Amino acid sequence: MKKRTIVILISIYLLVFVAIGHSSDLLSTDAVTAAKRFARMIDSGHSSAAYSQASPLLRLTQSEQEFVAAIEQTHLLLGPVQQRQLTALRSIGIYPRLPDGDYLIVQFEARTLYKSKAAEVILLRHQDDAWLVVDYSIR
Repeated sequence: MKKRTIVILISIYLLVFVAIGHSSDLLSTDAVTAAKRFARMIDSGHSSAAYSQASPLLRLTQSEQEFVAAIEQTHLLLGPVQQRQLTALRSIGIYPRLPDGDYLIVQFEARTLYKSKAAEVILLRHQDDAWLVVDYSIR
């Protein structure tokens, strides 16, 4: 009887563990998809649309003019992104100068017109059942 109880408890534990891991993977996939969608808007010259769809936190830290000007300056220096590949994904709860929350740093290695290797970093925050961009940079 004890063996059976132990086997059942272990089975339940494994099922819960796998379910939690799978849920986490889905959230990460959703975040990467949101980051890529945001980056493609910028690639296609729709920086204002990207800004308006970003997290309210982005709009609190930068005006639309500042955001668009920074993107335009980067495009002049590096050229538009021609290719990107996901290189890192990091979950954090605390980020400097922002409220605590569920953040994800998505990093791509990007190739631009004038730079063979650039780091494109997108910070997202999970809010209202969606991943929204809080910060974007490419160097």
